[in-house]
Amino acid sequence: MLEFLFDLPLVVTGSITLVGLWLFAIGGLFLVRGCVLPRLRIKVEDSQFAETMVQSVMVFYGLVVALIAVSVS
Repeated sequence: MLEFLFDLPLVVTGSITLVGLWLFAIGGLFLVRGCVLPRLRIKVEDSQFAETMVQSVMVFYGLVVALIAVSVS
């Protein structure tokens, strides 16, 4: 079905892939900024909750990395 893509040079295929992903990311950014963020009504308390969650995840990540390092050695 898409066999013609394998016949294109790698520079062309790579450029098309990068531009397509870039357009997808920019479109998603505009969609989120225009439609999603205005409806969320984010407050200061929300950032404190997010900070606590990030710190908790980093503690678990540190424990996992430490256990992997101990098991490797």
